[in-house]
Amino acid sequence: MSTEADFEKLKRTRDRLQSEVDQSKGALEETMSRLKKDFGCYTLQEAEKLLKKTDKELDKATEEFEEAMAAFQKEWGDDL
Repeated sequence: MSTEADFEKLKRTRDRLQSEVDQSKGALEETMSRLKKDFGCYTLQEAEKLLKKTDKELDKATEEFEEAMAAFQKEWGDDL
């Protein structure tokens, strides 16, 4: 390959990679904007902390529901 062809190939590769970087930056900005708007999180660490808290609350609510359902079925199961 000639030096000019090598240069053009490198230029196309650089342009493609720059386009991918730009798209990734845009996606990150959009995601961070949604985290701020929807959840009040300004960093990924805040979002992870909120997610863990929400997961714990969901687990607790699920457990309470299952206990209530078992009690309901025990009391009313024969009548259903």
